[in-house]
Amino acid sequence: MLRRIVVAVALSACIVVAGGALAWRWHVGQVASLLDAQSATAQRLLGTASARNDPDGLVAAVGRNDVNAVVWNRATGERFVWRDGRAETPPGRFFPTAHQPPPGVGPMGPAPGLPPPRAGLSFDLIAVELAHLAPRRLENGDLLLILLPSARALSRWLLADAGICAAALVLIAGAGLTAYAAIARAARVPLVRTTLALEALAGGDFTPQTIEAGDAPEIARLARAYNAAAATVARSIEERQAAAAEFRRFLADAGHELRTPLTIVGGYVDVLSAKIAPNDSTSQRAISGMHAEAARMRGLVEKMLLLSRLESTVAAPSVIDVGEVSEEVREAMDAAFPGRQVTVRCDPAARVAIDEDDLYEAERNLVENALRYAPDSPVEIAASVLDGRVLVSVADRGPGIPPEEREAIFQRFYRGKNRGDEEGSGLGLAIVARVVERWGGSIALESTGGETRFTMTFPRPAQGAGA
Repeated sequence: MLRRIVVAVALSACIVVAGGALAWRWHVGQVASLLDAQSATAQRLLGTASARNDPDGLVAAVGRNDVNAVVWNRATGERFVWRDGRAETPPGRFFPTAHQPPPGVGPMGPAPGLPPPRAGLSFDLIAVELAHLAPRRLENGDLLLILLPSARALSRWLLADAGICAAALVLIAGAGLTAYAAIARAARVPLVRTTLALEALAGGDFTPQTIEAGDAPEIARLARAYNAAAATVARSIEERQAAAAEFRRFLADAGHELRTPLTIVGGYVDVLSAKIAPNDSTSQRAISGMHAEAARMRGLVEKMLLLSRLESTVAAPSVIDVGEVSEEVREAMDAAFPGRQVTVRCDPAARVAIDEDDLYEAERNLVENALRYAPDSPVEIAASVLDGRVLVSVADRGPGIPPEEREAIFQRFYRGKNRGDEEGSGLGLAIVARVVERWGGSIALESTGGETRFTMTFPRPAQGAGA
């Protein structure tokens, strides 16, 4: 479209310039025709006695507004001038510089022309040069008549034609700029909308936004490309959400289905355990192994159900005292891991807006991980308030986590390589990460050879929020 505007403006400008040139040539042709007509009139008048006796009347008879006339009487040296529609009086005398006549003798030399043009009329000379009209010379005895176009008239026509052309060019340029501005604004709207939509897409807003394509082919192509990309992303998001929902349903269904057989298997193991003789060490080891595996499977099922609940349900938050939840976790771990040291050191002001069960499960999994993989190490639960945030950390003095494993430990079913005899489910830290994400927090890991610390950060509730 912009190319069409440029071509139309250029073509219109060429037409205007050509029209101005034609108008100028037409006006010059009119002056030339008038010169020829006045020459024919002067030819008839020169042969009369009145013209010889009255040169001043002769120039007045043949002169016009657009035609200047000069009559030179060779006998007397007098020159009669008609310029720009009026006669110049008194008559002038012309004597060539190199031929001063003796007293009573007429001048000799070249024929005179008009006196020099007045000062400040240089545009008149330009008009005369552009017209290229030759003077008309007529002679009869001592009289010489010269007809030539009026410089002032030619300059007036030139100014009129040039002014009309300039005005037309300004109008054409203005119309072109106006059309360009309108098209640019119309083209800018889909470009701005596409940019805003791409920024939203980059910021995580995958809601498809249909962009109307403009007239410019480049902008229209960009809008179509964005619409296609947004539709593809939306379909991918929908498919991913559907797959995630299906996976959550599978976890929930599998967990519920496994609970009953695991309970039955545990009951059978208990019955078998009661039938084994106390001195049958082999059977005792087998029964102990069955008990351990059944307990591990039961724990795995419970974690699967918990993770499914965290991803599929929405909980109402309440303001929770982190210290109270930490004490509950410590008591549970004292029962599960007798003889291990778990300490709690929490700021009384450490309170977060969260579901209490979610916070309990997150802390419990962190402490359980520390007790399992940092044997003989004390574990500390701490909570503090810093810059409007609540920091909840679990630290141990175990062997630490290798750097190559730190990026993957929050993934589901990931288990580290060097865990000794401990067999975890691979879901504990995934549950922690989900809880933190669910409540708008973050989690950080610091691990060296002498200490490992997981720190969960939550926003502090607003002042005055109740429990």
